[in-house]
Amino acid sequence: MDLISSQGLNLFDSPTGLQVSLVNGQNINMLDFYLIALVEIPYLNYLSSKNLGLDMNIQEKWLNETFTNSRAIFENKGCSTTLSKFTEVEVTKRRYKYICKMIKPYEAHIASEKGILEYKKKNYKDAMSFFSLALTNYSSTGFKKEAKDTIIFERMNLQARNAFAAEKIENWCVASEGYRRATELAKFVEIEPLPIWRDRLLLTKSNLTSDKVHEWEPKWGIVSRGKQPIAIYKKPPVYPRRAMERGEEGCVMLEFTVNQKGKTEDIRIIWSTNSWLNAAAVNAAKRFEYRPYMNQGKSERVTGILNQITFIIDDPRKDRSYIPAGCE
Repeated sequence: MDLISSQGLNLFDSPTGLQVSLVNGQNINMLDFYLIALVEIPYLNYLSSKNLGLDMNIQEKWLNETFTNSRAIFENKGCSTTLSKFTEVEVTKRRYKYICKMIKPYEAHIASEKGILEYKKKNYKDAMSFFSLALTNYSSTGFKKEAKDTIIFERMNLQARNAFAAEKIENWCVASEGYRRATELAKFVEIEPLPIWRDRLLLTKSNLTSDKVHEWEPKWGIVSRGKQPIAIYKKPPVYPRRAMERGEEGCVMLEFTVNQKGKTEDIRIIWSTNSWLNAAAVNAAKRFEYRPYMNQGKSERVTGILNQITFIIDDPRKDRSYIPAGCE
C-alpha cells in the first residue's frame, strides 16, 4: 500500500476484485500488482545493475532477493494462503491456483539467471543445481501450444549450460548427456545445433568411455571415470495412484552413491519432467542393489551414478518406441 501511495496509483474495486490503476492508464488486478512489486522490482534492479556492469556482488544481491521473494510468496505449499494475506482477500473468495502454477516458469527463468551467475563465479556445482531446478520447473508446467517452441528453446539452452558446468568439474555423465539433449532438442525447434555442442559431446564421450566404460547403458545408469558397479536388483517403481488417474507420465533423472555394500545413498533429483513422479522414483532407487565396484580386491564407494526412471501408462494404442515428452 505504501508503494501505491508513493507512486500516486489509484486503488478501486471492480466486479473481478481490487484493481490498481497504473500511470499508463492500464488497470491490473491487485494480486498481479503485488507480484510485480514484490518480485519484479528487485529483478528489474538486477537487470539494471547487470546492464550497467556494476559489481557482481550487487547483481547477486538483487537476484537473490528476487529468487527468495518468488519462492516465499509462490511456494506451492500454502501458496493460496500466502497470497491471500498480501491481497487481504480470503482464500474462499478468490481462486489463486492459476497464479500459484505460474511460479514454475517464472522460477525457472530466475533459477536460470542464478545458474549463469554461479557459473561466472566458477561455482559449477551450484550452477548445475540451479540449471537443474530451471529444467524441472519448465518441464513440469503445462503450457499452451503456442508457447511450446519457446519452452523447448529454453530447455535446449539450459541443457547446454548444465553440460558446460558439468564439464568444468569433470562430471562426464551429465556433460555428455546435456550436450546430447541440447542437440536433440534443437531439432524440435527446427534450428541447427551449435557446432560447439557436437564437439563437446564427442570430447566428453571420449572421457566417459575411457577406463573400460564402453557405452551408455540407461537401464543400469552410468558411472564416470571407469568405476562401474553392476546393478543386481532393481524393483520397478510404484506408479503414483493420483498421477495415473490424471494420466501423468514422464521421467526422473536421479544421481546417487553406491556404498561398499552395494546400497544406494545420497539420492537426489537432477531433473524431472513431472514433479508428481519424483517421490516414487526416489523411493524406487532406495531399494536398488548393486555389486560394489572392486579395486584391488576391496569394495569402494562410487559417487555420481546417474539413473533415469521413466513412467509410462500402458496403452495398446502407443507405439513400442513411445517415450513421454521431455524424456527423449
